[in-house]
Amino acid sequence: MDTTIWRIRPRAAQDRDEEILLTTRFLSEPISAESRDLQSPTILHITDPHFATGANRNKHVWSLESETGRTTPTMVEAVARALGDRRVGLVVITGDLTFTGKPDEFREAATAITRLLGLLNVDKDRLVIIPGNHDIQWTKTEAYIEQAEVTEAPEAAKKNYQDFYAHVYAHAADATLAMGRRFALPSGLILEIAAVNSSSLETGKNFLAGMGRIEESALEEVALRFRWGEPSAALRLLCIHHHLVLTENVEPVKDYYRGYGLAIDAPKVLRSAASKGVHLVLHGHKHRAFVWSSSVYELPEHAQTKWELGRVSIVGGGSCGSVETESRSNYFNFLQFNGAESVLEMFRATNAGAFSKMMVWKAAVELDPGKNRLSLNDWRAVAG
Repeated sequence: MDTTIWRIRPRAAQDRDEEILLTTRFLSEPISAESRDLQSPTILHITDPHFATGANRNKHVWSLESETGRTTPTMVEAVARALGDRRVGLVVITGDLTFTGKPDEFREAATAITRLLGLLNVDKDRLVIIPGNHDIQWTKTEAYIEQAEVTEAPEAAKKNYQDFYAHVYAHAADATLAMGRRFALPSGLILEIAAVNSSSLETGKNFLAGMGRIEESALEEVALRFRWGEPSAALRLLCIHHHLVLTENVEPVKDYYRGYGLAIDAPKVLRSAASKGVHLVLHGHKHRAFVWSSSVYELPEHAQTKWELGRVSIVGGGSCGSVETESRSNYFNFLQFNGAESVLEMFRATNAGAFSKMMVWKAAVELDPGKNRLSLNDWRAVAG
């Protein structure tokens, strides 16, 4: 516990007058199993804000924090107004903070995030961020061109994001750009989060543009640190940018070459997550609000001792800041873990107007005595 005990006595003539700045110790590494308390059992999930500057400024629908004399709200202001006086315990941002991955776009993202944390009274230990495909700069083109030729080596492509991460957290990013965090909710429930980079696949004309790939070693490292190979009563979350299942009823033929937004290793990741007891996946990428639940099984033709791996829920976030959305709508998610029940509230704004609650979903959280772990049941839509 971070506890300080002060002994107080009457002031003596020889006592010195000095200003003392009191701080708490922040986490100093991207993957840490050290627990942090949350002031509220809630997660604000934002994805695909796409802060854009210069020639691409019109790709971000809201005013920017850096713009003076603005008469319309910034994304942060719009989100904070919608939440009102609700307390937020944790902020999760699942990628595509920028449009082209340029340093000035990352500066806009950092400024917005800092202001958001301040308005919500949340510190950086209660912030989880991963990059999206727009945040890894495989090419130096001014515009974001999916079929542009890859010209940057992996380390150069990741540099701007790494600099942004170091600026926000005051420590270096993980080599794979992953994060791992453990939190204690007010109810006593433990929340464990593995946030992994799904944008490790180079994109371009011959590089499966728009598709993702998760570095298996990144997920394994977090799972090892949190001992996910053992039974536990913790609630486990996986945060990525790309999809693990399809989100559209019918995919446009023109999107075939893009892989429909799926990570190329989506089935493998889903099986790995289920086998590690992951209950919920949060993602972004296609700017589509999304809810899904799947029972996950091993491939029958492979020799296994365990065929039923588990049940995994998936919640996708619609873009919070991009203009490239259906019906000019933007979204964010607000999740609450109230002991035996989880609540998902989806918020929507149209034409950069005020966010309002669009839908409410609930799912029961139960202890499965047979597996000695928690289970997150199917989501049920309820009246908003």
